[in-house]
Amino acid sequence: MTGMTGTRALTFSLAIALQASPLPNLTIEPPEGFYRSAASDAKVQWFDSFIVNATMRIYPFRAVTADPIATFQQTLFLDWTPLDVPMGRIGQPAFDKTTMAGADAVVSARYFDSNGRSHLRLLIVINRGGAAAIVHLRAETASGLEQVLPSFRKVLSTMKISGGPGRLSVGTGADTRAVAGLYMVPRMKLSTVPGGSTMSTYFYLFSADGRVYRGYGLPSAPNGDLSRFDYAAAAQSDPENAGTFAIRAGQLVIQMGWQHAYTITTGVPDAAGRVTIENSTLTRQAVKGP
Repeated sequence: MTGMTGTRALTFSLAIALQASPLPNLTIEPPEGFYRSAASDAKVQWFDSFIVNATMRIYPFRAVTADPIATFQQTLFLDWTPLDVPMGRIGQPAFDKTTMAGADAVVSARYFDSNGRSHLRLLIVINRGGAAAIVHLRAETASGLEQVLPSFRKVLSTMKISGGPGRLSVGTGADTRAVAGLYMVPRMKLSTVPGGSTMSTYFYLFSADGRVYRGYGLPSAPNGDLSRFDYAAAAQSDPENAGTFAIRAGQLVIQMGWQHAYTITTGVPDAAGRVTIENSTLTRQAVKGP
């Protein structure tokens, strides 16, 4: 077996290092004309337009080993975005270049599929070509895409490459033991595969020092001890579903999300351990910790 050449060995080593290192996040200000979908999670930030039938999704950075721009021009990285695979054949994309602070390159592709849908897709490259993210805007018609483009451009103007959500990694310092615990409710989970939605459980996990994390299923902690749940790691890997909270004037005040947080204000849990958050009533669970 022959050894790698120096260049190939360096490329391989760089790819392994990038895969092992935490990648930054793409953060935006809350977009005008869109609302955040409950289907958002660590794999995709999902926003739907309330102006026309259009959807914007932000797929996080992933390590790449091949030339990302050449790959994008050949495949559009469609295998990375199962929610945004065109229905039917697509026309020849029109490629263009733009810039973004902190990015090595930003390439756009605009195209139609055979069902008449209009697509605008961005490739954002960082780490000397070693990692990339995808932003996808889709509308049912070309005129619909034109209607949401002003909002989309405002989103892009606020988009930043962030090293990590530091403020979500620490609590408020307040004594919130009266609220601390795991709260759950049955809820439909939208799948990244069209038509694959399933019934699951939706949870909010509140710490005693004012941190919160939400998601589907059950939070993972060593030996099931939720007092050992790693809020800092959750905030790093899934910042849109991490936050902090406090009790003010008898109200539960939750700040969710990284960079430009949004606030949820609701009543504190009742005597039966029920709390209503964004139209879902969750019940406190009798579990180990936190």
